[in-house]
Amino acid sequence: MRSLKTALFAIVAVVALLTSTASLAAQTYDGPSSDEVAISAASPTAGGPVGFSAAGLDAGAVLRVSIDCGGAISSLGSLTVAADGTVSESLAIPSGATGTCTIGVVDAAGALVGSLPVSVAAAAAAAPATAAATTTAPAELALTGASSTLVALNGVIIVTVGLALVFVASRRQDDAAISSEG
Repeated sequence: MRSLKTALFAIVAVVALLTSTASLAAQTYDGPSSDEVAISAASPTAGGPVGFSAAGLDAGAVLRVSIDCGGAISSLGSLTVAADGTVSESLAIPSGATGTCTIGVVDAAGALVGSLPVSVAAAAAAAPATAAATTTAPAELALTGASSTLVALNGVIIVTVGLALVFVASRRQDDAAISSEG
């Protein structure tokens, strides 16, 4: 009887683990779509301002905005989402940012909220250089989230172990019944 209780406990644990794993795999980002994140000009000028706006966000959320021009990433600042779920701010494009760039927006957890391609034009007159915080990073954005293949493989392994425990428990029960009869 003890083996049967152990097997039932193992099955319940496996089902609970599979349920929690499936719910994690089903999570998706429910923030704004790419058409709810916008800039005022597709071709801003280096050293000049660009208007940024987003909608459909959680009130009070903090967003970090940066620009990536061929691996040179510069912070454009942090913005706080208003009570109505929108944010609108004028941001300064760094004077050294030129060419084909990407403006990226992430939330406080580092999850990508949106990204927009921009073509930054060189400034007409050379302004005194200001120190901008730049880092060199890969041209691709960081991969976040879970791999569904790994989640599925873990589920298969857990189910297999659970079935093996049930099989062993039933064999022990059968062996115990046969020994008590004999």
